[in-house]
Amino acid sequence: MSGLLSHKEFDEACLDEVKDFNCGEEAWCVSVNEWIKNGDAIKFMKKRKTKILLYYNGENEFVGYGSVGTSNWKSLFPEDPNKRIMLLPFLEVQKEHRGKGYGHFICNHLIEEAQAYFLREQARGVSIAPFLGLLVHPGNFDAKDLYRSVGFGDFGYYYVSTDDGIRYEGMGRFLNLE
Repeated sequence: MSGLLSHKEFDEACLDEVKDFNCGEEAWCVSVNEWIKNGDAIKFMKKRKTKILLYYNGENEFVGYGSVGTSNWKSLFPEDPNKRIMLLPFLEVQKEHRGKGYGHFICNHLIEEAQAYFLREQARGVSIAPFLGLLVHPGNFDAKDLYRSVGFGDFGYYYVSTDDGIRYEGMGRFLNLE
């Protein structure tokens, strides 16, 4: 995907680049800000084999990040609780870069990444559902609107955080089988 933003894969060498990341002060932003800055993203990336991408505009300013990986949402496949789905764990745009179409661009790029990963796994004979899921803070209406605009829909899956007790809402979309 070419155009609006360039990207690179996040690793430990990038920690200095993200040290000032700030997507806002809203409840859903605080943990997202810290996750990318404090090393949790590195741990998550290694443990879950999650791909994290940093995005830059034409002036080479760091505007945001997104991630894609896999997970097991057991309630989606009770007959096969080990079946994996594609997951979009985090997507965020820095506060000063909002309203410029970057979130839409990043989300579409992550969908392409998930689609490509799904097709590679399927070709290798790996059991993976053609589904891309995410969890969103119930008060983050802008994120919900963004996700709906690129084909995600609401469904009955949710996750209650043990850290803050918030009931994060599940959204998802199907991936192409070919």
